[in-house]
Amino acid sequence: MRKLLAPIRRIFGAWEEFKRLSSAIPDLLTNTERLRRHIDSEQQRNDQITKHMLAMAYILARKAARHQPPDTTPWPRLPPVGLALDEAFADLEKRVPGAYAQWRELLTVNSNAYEGFPLHSCSVPGHPSGSYFQKFAYPYLQGRVLDIGCGPQPVPLYLLDYPLDLIYGIDPISSPDCHPFNFANGVGEHLPWPDHSFDVVISGTSIDHVLLLDRTYSEIRRVLIPGGHFLVWVTFMAEAPPYDPTDPDIRPVDAYHLFHFTRETFESSILPYFKIESSCRVQVEIDHYFYALKPREQPTT
Repeated sequence: MRKLLAPIRRIFGAWEEFKRLSSAIPDLLTNTERLRRHIDSEQQRNDQITKHMLAMAYILARKAARHQPPDTTPWPRLPPVGLALDEAFADLEKRVPGAYAQWRELLTVNSNAYEGFPLHSCSVPGHPSGSYFQKFAYPYLQGRVLDIGCGPQPVPLYLLDYPLDLIYGIDPISSPDCHPFNFANGVGEHLPWPDHSFDVVISGTSIDHVLLLDRTYSEIRRVLIPGGHFLVWVTFMAEAPPYDPTDPDIRPVDAYHLFHFTRETFESSILPYFKIESSCRVQVEIDHYFYALKPREQPTT
C-alpha cells in the first residue's frame, strides 16, 4: 500500500507546484511589462540627453571657432588621380561579378530616388536626423574633409557650415556640375587621391551602399592623415545576415541595399581598420548611430 501511495503523493505534490507556478505567471508578466516600460522610458531619457549633449557640443564648437584667428594655411587643391569611374567599375566587376551586377542596378534605383532631393534622402536639409549628425560632426571638422557618397545635392546638410574649398566629395551617381566643392565621380573602393590627403573622411548613410567593405575601409584609412577621423552615420537592422559579396546566391535585402548591418557586424567589420573613439545613438523614427573612428596603423608590407 505504501508503495502505491508514494507515487500518488508525488503526483499531487507536482500538481501543487504546478498550480503555484501557474499562479505566479500573471505577476511575472506584469513585472516583465513594467520592466519593459521602464527600459523604454530610460532609453527615451538617454536619447533626450544625447540630443542635448550634441546640441551643446555644436554650440560650443561654433563659439570656439568664432574666437580663433583666421586660418591662413595654404590649402592647394588636390586634383583626383588614379582610375576613372569606368575603370573602377571594371575592376569591381572583375572581383565580384555576381554581386556587381545587382549593385549596379541598385545604383540606378538610388540615383532615381534622389530626384528632386526628397526629404527621405538623409543628407538633404530638413531631414529629421540629419541635423543631429551635423551637430555630431561639426566639432571634428578641420583641414580637408572628404565626403564619401556625398549624393547629388549641392552641399550635404552636415557640411553646410564648412569652407567649400576644403570639402571634397566622391559619388558614382553625381557629377561635378552638381557641386560647388571639389568633386570626383568615383567609388569608395578606389579613392583617387594620394595617401594622407584628408584630415576627416565622412560617410553619411553611405557605407552600406558600397560593394566591397574591406577595400573601402582600406582606402579610407590610406587617405586619412595619421590621427585623422572617420565619421560614420549608419543605421542597423536586427537579424540582418552577414554580408558576403562573393556569395553566388547574394540578393538585395531591399529596394535600395545589397546588405544591411547589425551593430555587431558593423563594428566587427570596422575594427581591423579603425578604433572607436566615440559613438552615440539618436532615435528619430528609427535608431541612428554616429561614430567617430581613428585609423589603426597600416600593416607594413
